[in-house]
Amino acid sequence: MKNLTIGELEERYSKEKCAEIALSLAGAYAQENNFEKSLELYETVLSDDAKNIEALVNSASINFYNKDYETALRKYLTALSVENSAVVCFNLGNIYAELQEYQEAEKYYNEALKLEPENADIYTALGILSQDLNEHYKAFGYYQKAYDMDSENVEYILNLACISQRLGNTKKALELYQSAYKKNPDNNEIKLALANLNTSFDDYEFAFSLYEEILKTEPEHYGALVCAAIAYNTQDNSDKAVEYLKRAIAIKPLKQNAYAILGNILIAQKKINEAIELYKYAIKANGEKPQLSMFIANAYTFSGDISTALEYYRKAVAQDIGNKENLLVYLEIANEYIERKQNGEL
Repeated sequence: MKNLTIGELEERYSKEKCAEIALSLAGAYAQENNFEKSLELYETVLSDDAKNIEALVNSASINFYNKDYETALRKYLTALSVENSAVVCFNLGNIYAELQEYQEAEKYYNEALKLEPENADIYTALGILSQDLNEHYKAFGYYQKAYDMDSENVEYILNLACISQRLGNTKKALELYQSAYKKNPDNNEIKLALANLNTSFDDYEFAFSLYEEILKTEPEHYGALVCAAIAYNTQDNSDKAVEYLKRAIAIKPLKQNAYAILGNILIAQKKINEAIELYKYAIKANGEKPQLSMFIANAYTFSGDISTALEYYRKAVAQDIGNKENLLVYLEIANEYIERKQNGEL
């Protein structure tokens, strides 16, 4: 029945309302991304046979895709009572991870691993889970296991590279990113990661070539624009940095990091009024946010407009209730700085 078209399966199902044809047709619909019809057929099968393992697992996968986690969870648990399967345990782990029930997620991933100890995807899932819990050394161990099983898999290479970099092993990370780049030289995210890491080794020439390669194919790649701007500014090419940051802001006016970097460059260039106008634009685009209030307060401090600076420092404190303690400390430092400036000490 696998070689039949959807039309042929529909015709057969209209004549023979049997589970076998329904399952084949549901699978065919799913392959065509017609998940609504696929799910309807799986539910029809389950209405006659509530423990049909194929219908349970496949319909649960669609429920999971549709973010109906409660239904997916119920079906996978039912499937597990029918068959102790690594696939079912793995998918249960995925659901519990989505629900942020991390202990349950780890439990089911480990159950899947007992059934399929050579499954690198399970180690990868455990690595992601550990990383989400900030258990980076544990994540490294899992990613290393997946990589050892299949060192040609780009996903496994990148996971290990990322966690190696986070743990400070930049040499290993660089080797891994280079390996991933050789296997997939057209992937812009790999290029970006490799370019950023090369700046750590002061290889700016190669880094700039990668940034420009990315921007040639994706002129509106926000990450490449911001990272390239930081690198150009580090190499005293502030004009290029400003150009790229302005492009980044035009693409994503609600992202705040480009405003922060560009504002700092403008202030360093003593273009204080331009920095203030930039932050006013940021506030207009984003609304009043604690970080933006701090930025503009700093700019007003440098401009010598002390009263306006204090106004924005106080706004930042009022706007960020959860971070009030840290901001109050910053406000105290700001007040001391302003007082010293007024007294001619700075």
